[in-house]
Amino acid sequence: MDKYIDKNPTNNMGLDLLANTKKLKRYMNNNNNEEISISYNTKLRDFKDILINRIERFDPLKQPKDNFDNNIKLQWLDYITNNLTNEKQVEVYNILGLEK
Repeated sequence: MDKYIDKNPTNNMGLDLLANTKKLKRYMNNNNNEEISISYNTKLRDFKDILINRIERFDPLKQPKDNFDNNIKLQWLDYITNNLTNEKQVEVYNILGLEK
């Protein structure tokens, strides 16, 4: 992660580069640094692989092990209750053993 952070105190390009891909591309073009691009793409691919593996192992009826599983479970609940009425949402939460 430190590869992406510019530690120069007169420069404000630190973590902002991670959140703003346009600035990252501009920063790479100005510095002619292809290594940052390769590292960024590698880290992004690794992150996506982790997400895919966690989602494949996800079981909404099991207790979440950590915040990662909890976030996936919240996204799952949002997905299945997106277009339901309040009464139907309560039914789904009861089936899953949750309270609304």
